[in-house]
Amino acid sequence: QGFQPITIVPPIGRIYQFESRYDSIKPFSTNGVKRGRFQSSGKNSDDFDGAKELKWDVPRLLHQYSNGDTSVLEHLLVDVYKAAILGCRKPELSTATSNFQKEEQPLPDCLAPMSRFIRSSKSDIDNEGHFRVFVDDPLSSTSLPSNLLFSMDFPLSFIRKNLSYQSDFSKRGGILSDNSEAVVWCVQKDQDLEYTSRALDSMPLAQLHLGNLPNCEIELDLELLKSLEALGVITGENHYPMRDSKVRCKLLSQDLDVMRSILSFNIDEQKLERAPYLDGHRTLVKLIDSAVQSVRNNFVGNSKEPHLVICAQSTNASMVAAALAAWKQQKLRNNYSDGKQHIEDLLRTAVTVVTFGAVCKKYCNGPAYIHISMHDDQLASNFGVTHKSKRGGGEDAVYLHAWSPYIGRKDAIMSLTDHDSHNMNACAIQFLYLVMRMNGVTSFRALYNAARYLDPTAVLDINPRNFAIDYSRHKLGDLLIAPNMDDELLPAMIRATRGDQWLWNQSLNSCDILPDSQEAKAHLEEYFGYSTYEEIIEVLSIKD
Repeated sequence: QGFQPITIVPPIGRIYQFESRYDSIKPFSTNGVKRGRFQSSGKNSDDFDGAKELKWDVPRLLHQYSNGDTSVLEHLLVDVYKAAILGCRKPELSTATSNFQKEEQPLPDCLAPMSRFIRSSKSDIDNEGHFRVFVDDPLSSTSLPSNLLFSMDFPLSFIRKNLSYQSDFSKRGGILSDNSEAVVWCVQKDQDLEYTSRALDSMPLAQLHLGNLPNCEIELDLELLKSLEALGVITGENHYPMRDSKVRCKLLSQDLDVMRSILSFNIDEQKLERAPYLDGHRTLVKLIDSAVQSVRNNFVGNSKEPHLVICAQSTNASMVAAALAAWKQQKLRNNYSDGKQHIEDLLRTAVTVVTFGAVCKKYCNGPAYIHISMHDDQLASNFGVTHKSKRGGGEDAVYLHAWSPYIGRKDAIMSLTDHDSHNMNACAIQFLYLVMRMNGVTSFRALYNAARYLDPTAVLDINPRNFAIDYSRHKLGDLLIAPNMDDELLPAMIRATRGDQWLWNQSLNSCDILPDSQEAKAHLEEYFGYSTYEEIIEVLSIKD
């Protein structure tokens, strides 16, 4: 098919031409180009009674972000995201949603002396950059401000001991628990981290609020919407009023998360200290700096801090990658004597980053990266980093992949929740548990080191593919990946942990794609021994 070039006039005053599909945007000469205006649909403004829900083409949005010149797109998305922030931070709502912790909401004994600093709010954006306090009430949103945490002598130890969730079944953690790490998950309010911890055999996990915006209704300029439509990032038949310059629009929370991931690498350093919606970025930078400082102190024998592990899923991985890049650039500007290699070595020693289905290709060199995704996850495969597409994944990164059991693939992926292979609690967490348990690994850093291990005695003069059985196909470094992982073990683990309860696609029948409890028990006990299935059920407090 032939594509006709389209001319648009974005608010920043430059003229761009682009072709449809996923072609990148390119500036071109303005000589001889007529600067016209967009034509309205001819529909009367009286026909618009309610807010118009904007349907975003997420794959196209991510493609232009990762493969093209995004200067035009970023300027447009900045206006949309700022309008969403103002809509969610109305003055009349600030006092109602932001208040101090009340006495009738009990706190853990270790946090009781800090009750005057504890913050409670129903809005996740009010808790941005704060660490979650796990209380008995699951509906509450209670958090500890980061400035209080970083005023302590050992902030990472405090995170590990007092801010990490552990189930009542085992306060000391299960076989995957390692006291040498402080594991911080960068997730939103609606992410059930308690289930994630239990599925990983009661591994202690702390949660850092990144402050996602809720579904909201805002007013946007008509010309702004026309520019987004011309770029192809808004789908569907859009009819706009002729006389009105503003259009009332409805935005979904997950679409705003995608915008934020795109804008995370376009943060103005001069505005960083005063922008209220960058608290998550600031906290991540301070957290990384604290981990690196503990490594420096350890060189002289003064560090008692655990190793820092940062975990992120999907679009949140961009926030983590942006914070790592910002910290690295800041140190390169301020510490010329250390050198780039020395700073990267400090990051490699101090920080381990674990991503799940990440849609980001801009990881700086330095930290120890572990990228986990499913082979059939189109978002991670096309817009993230995999073992087949390692560019931008960070130097010496480790890639772990498997096939999810979910066969309900849609013809076109238009949002982050269209396919459950991108669903962390429905398959990726179970895959991580299996890899760690079958290899006897008790920490994320040990997982990285095992995957990067090169046995000097394993150098052969014959290609292993010429053997009758090629054992190297099921190994990654010193890690063993079971040959029946995709067909038997992973579906059995999902059944045992009831991972199908988190499915986005409700049309999938878990009975058709997952084994029943007896078959799942047989697969797991064949590999891990008797009573394995019952142990998993007990940790998760599931009635079989």
